[in-house]
Amino acid sequence: MRIREWLIWLVIIYTSLLLESSVLVHFTIFGAKPDLLLVGVVLVGLMQGKQEALSKGFFVGLLEDLFIGRFIGSNALVKALVGFLSGQVEREIVKENVVIAVSMVWVFTIVNHLFYGALMILLGNANILGLDYLRTLLTSAFYNGLLTIVMFPMFYFLLIKGTLKKTKRL
Repeated sequence: MRIREWLIWLVIIYTSLLLESSVLVHFTIFGAKPDLLLVGVVLVGLMQGKQEALSKGFFVGLLEDLFIGRFIGSNALVKALVGFLSGQVEREIVKENVVIAVSMVWVFTIVNHLFYGALMILLGNANILGLDYLRTLLTSAFYNGLLTIVMFPMFYFLLIKGTLKKTKRL
């Protein structure tokens, strides 16, 4: 990856973390807030495949853990896994279709929450599960689906047509 690509990714990630931790915390409903980083990881998976999404998911998850997390590595593990799974469908979908992207983000937001909940059970912090957790999960999925409509054009341009377009290496 070239330095220019790294700088673009760092700006995207930093801006997302800043928005999530300062502005979007004021827009919570039922304890749910939008997850810009998760939407980005899923869109990378849908547009560039599992390897790119796995690495980006781990990286953004780790930065999120260091920036706002309680269990260092939990978001890195879960977002890497979700990135890998979203990248599995990359060859099976039409990349230009925003409706498919919204529905996939909705599904993978639910998967993300279920994996995170399972990890919290394994770590002994199972008090987060229950009906409130289900309501938060569904609200987050709705939020992220709406965010996808806004973020999709930018990611499509950057990842498919623009500067961050994946090139085949020999």
